[in-house]
Amino acid sequence: AMTKLRYTTPVWVLRRFVSRHEGLYRLASALRGNSQLARGGEDLVMDGFPRSANSWAEAAFLVAQAGRGPLRIAHHCHAAAQLLAGARLGLPTLVLVRAPADAVLSYREMLDVPVPFAQLFADYVALYQPLLARQDRLCFAGFDDIVNDFGSVIRRLNRTFSTDFAVPTHDAAFVGQVRAEMDRISILRTGQPTRYSGARGAEFARTRDERRRVLQAELKAALGSAPARAAAALYESLKPLIATKA
Repeated sequence: AMTKLRYTTPVWVLRRFVSRHEGLYRLASALRGNSQLARGGEDLVMDGFPRSANSWAEAAFLVAQAGRGPLRIAHHCHAAAQLLAGARLGLPTLVLVRAPADAVLSYREMLDVPVPFAQLFADYVALYQPLLARQDRLCFAGFDDIVNDFGSVIRRLNRTFSTDFAVPTHDAAFVGQVRAEMDRISILRTGQPTRYSGARGAEFARTRDERRRVLQAELKAALGSAPARAAAALYESLKPLIATKA
């Protein structure tokens, strides 16, 4: 019953409102025991909309910095409040960005709950819109760079915050290490490998991919909605911030 309540429109809208305001979100996090919110002293804050390579970025960062000893990372809140906290606290803060239609489709498939796409597009806007006013204190990275050239993301972080994080070579060996680290973390947190791990088996992959195909038609119908148009326009504003720099 509580799970069903979580996905009702009034609760979804309330959660979205809270996620934009650091004070409210911090209070809600304390009540829920959320330990992933930036509090100060973290080595890195990284976050973004769900299915925007959050887990890949976390694992890739840990693999790349393996020689440094334990690192404190604030991550996986999927809320503007997390990234605004990083900016306010003066911490190295990385914003993970994926094109809205791709991100919401992947998120909706993962949820496997009939949340309207318009709600998810509104969530996308709620996460990224408040960040534009703090862009001078944030580092933005696009999905393709995160999953295909993580070294460029680390170089951008180092330029932005004068940090000295180790820059990995994004080769097959690195990718293999990252996938293994993702599965290790996922098993610790959920008891299962990641959703795109080969360890899940062929049948899981077929079911997952079929759900995506079915949802494509629903997504297409939602692209004309006001939230979808707002998310697309916002993404155009984010594109210069995630553009690969030499």
